[in-house]
Amino acid sequence: MLTAGVARRTINPQLNVPHGGWGAQTHVFADGYEADLFTTALYLGEEDEGVLIVDVDAGFFLVEQANRIREQIKQATGLATERIRLSVTHTHAGPCFPSNYYAEGREANLAYVQMLTEQTVAAAAEAMTGRRHVHAEAGRGFCAIGKNRRQRLESGVVATGWDESGVADPEVGTVRFVVAEDGQTIASLVHYSCHPTTLGYTCKVHSPDYPGVLKRTVERIVGGTCLFLQGSAGNVGPGPKGFLDNMAAMRRIGTAIGAEAVSAMMRAEAETKAHRFERIVESGARLAIWHTETVRGDQTFRFGHTTVPLPLIAMPDPGETLARYESLQRELKRLQQADAGEEAIRQVTFQLKRTFLSWEMAVKYEGKTHAHIDAQIVRIGDTALIGCPLEPFAEIGLRIKELSPFGMTLFSGYSNGHYGYLPTAEAHTEGGYEVETSPFRPEAADMLVRHMADYLRQFYREGDSAARTTSSPKRREAD
Repeated sequence: MLTAGVARRTINPQLNVPHGGWGAQTHVFADGYEADLFTTALYLGEEDEGVLIVDVDAGFFLVEQANRIREQIKQATGLATERIRLSVTHTHAGPCFPSNYYAEGREANLAYVQMLTEQTVAAAAEAMTGRRHVHAEAGRGFCAIGKNRRQRLESGVVATGWDESGVADPEVGTVRFVVAEDGQTIASLVHYSCHPTTLGYTCKVHSPDYPGVLKRTVERIVGGTCLFLQGSAGNVGPGPKGFLDNMAAMRRIGTAIGAEAVSAMMRAEAETKAHRFERIVESGARLAIWHTETVRGDQTFRFGHTTVPLPLIAMPDPGETLARYESLQRELKRLQQADAGEEAIRQVTFQLKRTFLSWEMAVKYEGKTHAHIDAQIVRIGDTALIGCPLEPFAEIGLRIKELSPFGMTLFSGYSNGHYGYLPTAEAHTEGGYEVETSPFRPEAADMLVRHMADYLRQFYREGDSAARTTSSPKRREAD
């Protein structure tokens, strides 16, 4: 029988930890906090076979950082590293700890990552020890807040903004875990594809952005602890409300998606109910009394793992890129000490951060022709949860869902580190930020889709066969 355990820890950074990471921002440190940042761990499994899904209110982890955290979770729990999924909400208003953009705050960054790691390990261990027997209920809703963000200007340049006619994925996927003994919600997962970039370069507070509001909305109404899984959001954002410092808009967006998630969970719960006419009670009018039972569907649990090699573009020379980065660091320091205007500082900061990304990519992929991308798959009944260390475009997630044999497929990037954007081949012909910073060749997206589709079909067949071998009649529980 399926078991689940959940635990959460607060991971608010000190204010001497660099904030944000926007190229256009001129501040280094935040002034305060909009809401708490959390690391949340969910254990799922049958008997001794399980997985941990960790949801962290953070922008992203470097692959090396993610691997170190997962290794420490393994040491604390005994769970194999490949069964640990370290996902981020991808908030852009949190601490800027994965990089060395700034000379200031480096020691504070190291201390923060250590604290975050310790809190994440503690939450994971607690989630495993607090397991209870549960039933899973999968639901689906729709919310059109996420908008394609690749805006083509009259000049032909592709900006990061709002393309109302562009592709986005409006599906809100949910999985709720209900305690078998009393029917209470212990935890829930909400999956949606949209960059948390409502709070942009002018925001000077730490915030989980809309995923924080979304999770609080679900928890307040449904109960239990909610985790957010970011989907295929590489080219999807909050539309015209993005990149500013609009707290009201951020809260509306989180509330709207959270409310749709709640509705999806309620509809899924209703679908588990079977009604049988029982008797008539005379009361002036003849009252028809019905008996309601809960019918549990497929609760099959399985874990899978696959690796796909994706081809890389030719990389710049690491030495030349580093020299330019160091030169820009010196120039930024000079401007800051001279109390130059915000616009001058912003221009150099943008170049500094873009050059840093190029240098980091050049070092990571020097001498390599392919990046080996690991994907984790968890089956819960007719639902597949997939996580990989990419920023995939919405078209990729939609295509994988279309080809998947599962009734609901929740495909996510932003898990176990960050290898970069994965644009479509079409986007490569258009250019734009995501293409310019991606390490992958144009054909890589289609290769990932084909690989995942093939793997999911095989994974489904194997699990379906095992489920038929060990199946038992559907269980009915009286309400």
